[in-house]
Amino acid sequence: MSKVLHVQQTVTAPRARVFRSLTENADVSLSDDRYDFWGRFTPEAPVREDGDHVIEHAEPGAYLRFRWHLRGNDTTVDIRLVERGSEAVVDVRHHSIPPSGEPGMAGYAIALHRRFRSYGT
Repeated sequence: MSKVLHVQQTVTAPRARVFRSLTENADVSLSDDRYDFWGRFTPEAPVREDGDHVIEHAEPGAYLRFRWHLRGNDTTVDIRLVERGSEAVVDVRHHSIPPSGEPGMAGYAIALHRRFRSYGT
């Protein structure tokens, strides 16, 4: 049975700034449908060679949907940014996460929450 991870956080930053931060530490090309990221805190992508992700849809400043190969399965991540005055609501849904007997995804959810919470600081 697959899971959906849903994290929603309001941050004290405009959505354009939040969108920029999603792409500033990644190898991104919207025209080539490439959103590559990796690192020691990225599940199953600690090195560059494991960090390839294909963009399925992007609306700069508002929405990003990409595929993420995780635990041998294709998953999809939707990131929607909604402007609320000087703040942005960040809504992340990671679909089709395969079950695992290993801890780690809980830490991933906590890391997502902390990252978005820190945008306004």
